[in-house]
Amino acid sequence: MAYGVHCALVLILCCTITAYMEGRIDLRITEKGVIAVLPPRRGKLLEEILSRGLGELLADDTVLLRAESLEDAVAMLIELGVREDELAVEGKSVGFKAEVTRKHGVLVCPNCGSPDLERIGIPGLTPTLYVCRKCGFATYLPLEVLPE
Repeated sequence: MAYGVHCALVLILCCTITAYMEGRIDLRITEKGVIAVLPPRRGKLLEEILSRGLGELLADDTVLLRAESLEDAVAMLIELGVREDELAVEGKSVGFKAEVTRKHGVLVCPNCGSPDLERIGIPGLTPTLYVCRKCGFATYLPLEVLPE
């Protein structure tokens, strides 16, 4: 086996184990289709998937889902009552999506949405405290709104 292939298999196994230990349902695409690796506490979900005919059991904790894509599998599991933060795709959480961009948005108050914030602090020495001039709310983490 080539070194790169071996490293990839170890990485996939580590991602699955991490999701498994955190109690998340890990979804993967294989040559058979979309499979879900369920943590031990999800026996009721496993029974429901099998009783509704939404998948077939491959191993004690692995189910082949009757879904065309990962998106369909996620939608199916959410419909069965699974929260998005309990799902992982290839070992990575799907609870939220972060976007990395070089665009700069407008800082707004998380309490009232006003962009009228006053910065308090010494740059490079103390963390910047943002105080809203409209409602008086103070935070170290204002929201950044990107123009569309």
